[in-house]
Amino acid sequence: MRDITEKKKAELELIESKDHISKIIESALDAIIMMDQHGKIITWNIQAEKIFGWSEQESIGKNLAELIIPGKYQEAHRAGLQKYLETGEGRVLNTRVEITAIRKYGQEFPVELSVTPIVHGDEVNFSGFIRDLTDKKQAERELQDAIKAAQAASKAKSEFLANTSHEIRTPLNAITGFSNILLNLLKQKKVDEDFENYLNIIIRSGENLTEVINNVLDLSKIESGKMEIQKEPFDLKVVVKSLVAIYKHQAMEKGIDLEYSFDKNLECIIISDRVKLNQILTNLIGNSIKFTEKGFIHIDAKQQGNKILFTVKDSGIGIPKDRVDNIFNAFEQADSSMTREYGGTGLGLAITKKMAELLGGEIWLESMEQKGSSFYFTIPLERVVESTESDKEEPEVVFSNENKVLLVEDNEENLLLAQVILKTLGIKPLLARNGLEALDKTKEVSPDLILMDIQMPEMDGLKTTIILRESEEYKSLPIIGLSAHALKKHEDDALQAGMDGYLTKPIDSKKLTQICINYLKVK
Repeated sequence: MRDITEKKKAELELIESKDHISKIIESALDAIIMMDQHGKIITWNIQAEKIFGWSEQESIGKNLAELIIPGKYQEAHRAGLQKYLETGEGRVLNTRVEITAIRKYGQEFPVELSVTPIVHGDEVNFSGFIRDLTDKKQAERELQDAIKAAQAASKAKSEFLANTSHEIRTPLNAITGFSNILLNLLKQKKVDEDFENYLNIIIRSGENLTEVINNVLDLSKIESGKMEIQKEPFDLKVVVKSLVAIYKHQAMEKGIDLEYSFDKNLECIIISDRVKLNQILTNLIGNSIKFTEKGFIHIDAKQQGNKILFTVKDSGIGIPKDRVDNIFNAFEQADSSMTREYGGTGLGLAITKKMAELLGGEIWLESMEQKGSSFYFTIPLERVVESTESDKEEPEVVFSNENKVLLVEDNEENLLLAQVILKTLGIKPLLARNGLEALDKTKEVSPDLILMDIQMPEMDGLKTTIILRESEEYKSLPIIGLSAHALKKHEDDALQAGMDGYLTKPIDSKKLTQICINYLKVK
């Protein structure tokens, strides 16, 4: 009686144990599969169904290799099974290996496999734990791609810094070198026919240096979302003709025919950001001239529905096919050797693309090595009801001698430049070298306009403006900030302090003239 009770107890424990094992198998996150020594499936859990797509009913009794192993690997599986049955050894037993498996509908995918033999007398079964590695491998690929992208970006930025250093040092060298030559010639009173040529070199070098700095600032503004669009009506033909006139001589020196054309149906009086459009075309035309030796450059504009399509086509060196997709990325050129040969920071086309998008358009290109490139971009066509007067030549302005302008600037070179510009307008400014002097001069002469540098010793321009605005007498006194800082934040700070406007250095004579027109008396 006791033996029967013990036997029953053992049977119940066995049933309970099998139930526990079954629950573990069914709740496992990995596929758990058991097969016999002939390769037939005897256990197939829920996770195996999810991973491979076969239901338990479809799988039990089927050959494992034929169900989940791609055809090209099935023979190796059978050979491995046979080797174990004959020798007791196997490559994939009691270890983890990565292999390729196949789903119900034929999709191959990576898995991690661990197989353990279960020997019971003469009977041998195998339990396999299989983990789907699809997500893991995808994450690894994305990580590798991210690492490669980061390395490429780091390399590109390193090259950019090296290129920018070169692009800044080269014009600076010309500016300082030729300035010293001119200074010595003036001291010796030996002004010859080369004098004008040296001055032109200094001017061009300064313009190149300004362009490098502007490119860096423009990209910074765009990427921070602080570049604003200023729409106005203007004549498209005037913009294109002006650029062609500017670049005509440079193109002729290289034996390049620079031409333009307009679709006869194109409405040329449009509303857009003239400055941004001018910069896009400037960058594209400048690039074409840089990378073209003889041949042609053709600029075309035509109407396409509610858009204007621009084309800048050249017969230059072209762009390698594998570089076309990256050519609009910041810090990129077709290859680093081009930077060494042709110069540039690699920012021009990145800025061009961003500006085209800011205007509501897009940009793309077609190119063949040694055949040339065609850059295309669009902008929305916004029509004007009446033609604009903005492009008519403005009459020369003569300012009244009664005007009192206070120029506040601590840097002697900047002070001299501003004085020269004002002198051409017939204005002789009063001078102050810092904020404290500016306060004294303002009380002394009550100026009609103050041109105020921002960064100065003793007292800066912002603090000076705040103090002046505290007095009822100077609340409406026009104060214009002058600064080398070109970011929107700095302009906002100036306006917040009470300034009426903001000019960035180097001072644009046209903008300064317009400010004088706005605030001073004319004859």
